[in-house]
Amino acid sequence: MLVGRTRARGGRLHLGRDRALDARRVRARARERRVSAGTGARPGAGRTALRALGWVAVAAVVGWFVWRAVSELAGDAGRAALRFHPGYLAASVAMLACYHLMYAGGMALILRALGARCGLPEAFALNYASNLGKYVPGGVWPVVGRYALAPKVGVSGEHAVLSAVLENALSVVAGIAVATAALGLGFAEALGVPAWLPPLAALLPLALLHPAVFGPLVRAALKAMRREATVPALPFVTLLALVAYYAV
Repeated sequence: MLVGRTRARGGRLHLGRDRALDARRVRARARERRVSAGTGARPGAGRTALRALGWVAVAAVVGWFVWRAVSELAGDAGRAALRFHPGYLAASVAMLACYHLMYAGGMALILRALGARCGLPEAFALNYASNLGKYVPGGVWPVVGRYALAPKVGVSGEHAVLSAVLENALSVVAGIAVATAALGLGFAEALGVPAWLPPLAALLPLALLHPAVFGPLVRAALKAMRREATVPALPFVTLLALVAYYAV
């Protein structure tokens, strides 16, 4: 009986301590809410503001370089006494829009082949925003911008870097294929190129596209960029389709 009373008394003591602890926690939370309400602060507000300032600074730097490049082009046009035709200007804008759409389409195809989910609108936004970095001296900022902006459209940074490397590699192979086709269509004789060169050159793009060759080339490019990533073995048919797209 004495043991039972002792246990009951101990249980009441523990219950009282728990209630006192809960009351202190409630009062502490209430004080935090009052302080937050008085200062207007939110958890993580400082970090969010700092990130926003960082993006504003980046936009200002890129905007300044873009403005400088456009100003130089406008100055050259003025010195050359060029006159702009509204129709030609509209056609140029339309062609530029088609170029960006096709470029974004290629990026979307590459990202899907790599296993990422990316539609044409997301690829267009990512491509257009990251390409503003080409106006900043250094040459690497388009890739850096793509890596930084990729998570905002649901693409991992690793896939973004891989897509940039694959774009350049596929563009080179497509250029070789187009040059080879031009030589085979009769330009070889006009350029004084031997007749046996076009058939031999036609084998070069096919050799470069083979997974046993293309994979190590991409890994070497990533190593030159000081990036380590797992390069998926893309099917040969997929690579051929991508080269055909970039050859257009």
